[in-house]
Amino acid sequence: MKKYSILSISSSDTHSLRQKILRPNQPLSEMDFPHDNDKETFHLGLFIDERLSGIASVYKEDMPDNTESTENKENSSYRLRGMAIDDNLRGKGLGKLLLYKIILDLREKNAKLLWCNARTHAAGFYKASGFEIIGDSFDLKEIGPHYLMKLVL
Repeated sequence: MKKYSILSISSSDTHSLRQKILRPNQPLSEMDFPHDNDKETFHLGLFIDERLSGIASVYKEDMPDNTESTENKENSSYRLRGMAIDDNLRGKGLGKLLLYKIILDLREKNAKLLWCNARTHAAGFYKASGFEIIGDSFDLKEIGPHYLMKLVL
């Protein structure tokens, strides 16, 4: 495998891959997501030979319909959003490396839960990493079918 690194990046650094992989029918100007610039948000970039080849954004946000008691979920739930690996590099384990780094970072923050709205075709990737599907699939307008998934950290 080529040399890789996972580094902290800005929200604007995620925009080109967000558009290319996740939102090809939307203009680049719409790639700024809510909470991208919140204090607790962080963005990671996976670089292959210094080229940005994967992205992920993590927001401090409670999971919808989280039934945990308030004392257990306070300051402990994070949302994974906008995770993507460049098309020609998928299937090489890079997504797992990026997700593992996120999990390590969240454990250092004493996070208890990581959740996401995963595209149905990506559910197998998340399940293989320990996530579980919560409920039935649902459609996100202009994006497609998703599952709510969570990982207890």
